[in-house]
Amino acid sequence: MNAESNIQQFQTGFNRRKDDLKLPLADSGFLRINQIVGPGGLVPVGKSTIWAWIKQGKFPQPIKLGPRTTVWQVADIRAWLTRDARQFVETI
Repeated sequence: MNAESNIQQFQTGFNRRKDDLKLPLADSGFLRINQIVGPGGLVPVGKSTIWAWIKQGKFPQPIKLGPRTTVWQVADIRAWLTRDARQFVETI
């Protein structure tokens, strides 16, 4: 998959102007990784890419709710999508 198709997939469901992003997210709450990544997720990358970005400081830090439960705050993901997402998806 090339960068152009990743951008196109990323923008599906969004208006193209940054000011008009309509994110299909609740105002608050938590998201699991399967809601964030993959074909049905918000970011068209794999789980390993998300974990690498977290390690590099390019993606919001998760919250551990238990030994097998990791979540992200909707507000953090919304902020990342509107601020940083395009530059990282373009590098794929």
